[in-house]
Amino acid sequence: MTSLSHCAKCGVLTTTSAPVDCTNAIPRTRYHSLLTTNEPPEGPDVAFIQAVISKTNGHLTRLDAEISRVREHLKQLQEERGALSRYRSENNALLSPLRRTPPEVLAEIFYCTLPSISEAKEWRRFDIERSPWVLTHVSSRWQVVTIPSPSLWSQIAIVASRISANPLSLIKTQIQRARTLKIEFSGSTRQHTPLATKVFELLSECSGR
Repeated sequence: MTSLSHCAKCGVLTTTSAPVDCTNAIPRTRYHSLLTTNEPPEGPDVAFIQAVISKTNGHLTRLDAEISRVREHLKQLQEERGALSRYRSENNALLSPLRRTPPEVLAEIFYCTLPSISEAKEWRRFDIERSPWVLTHVSSRWQVVTIPSPSLWSQIAIVASRISANPLSLIKTQIQRARTLKIEFSGSTRQHTPLATKVFELLSECSGR
């Protein structure tokens, strides 16, 4: 390993791998004086200082090349570690107790994630990023458990003033997946939209449920 030290004769910072040549060096005290004061260098000083700069430039170039090589090696190691870490996580997931949980137990757990009707009414839109819709996008197994479970689809909260075109088809799907329905429908006395009427008509068709 290369280490830095000051030459005992001239005071130049040097390395064990490339020691300084003191043949044309100025005295150590003179060099130290130039480094620590504003005294201008003279003729012999200039030649020595230029030699020091040239030697230092060469060593810096070698260090930059070594640093670049080490950084590239570090990058490769980090990428390899990241790949191995993800692989370990994938294998740990294979042993997850959740993978062995019976479907009926999963369905009960999913039911506990459902928002209450009052909570759903506060949403600014019909949100497919919340339960139970989001559960169908986690994995194929969760989808198989979620879709056939009527209890997960039985609660529908609709605020007429917040309905957009897409939720109508989603509401139809949710009604199809539920057996009994718990519906909260809020109309508006200030505005009327044809889409809100369609939703109300759709719900009225399921009044027996």
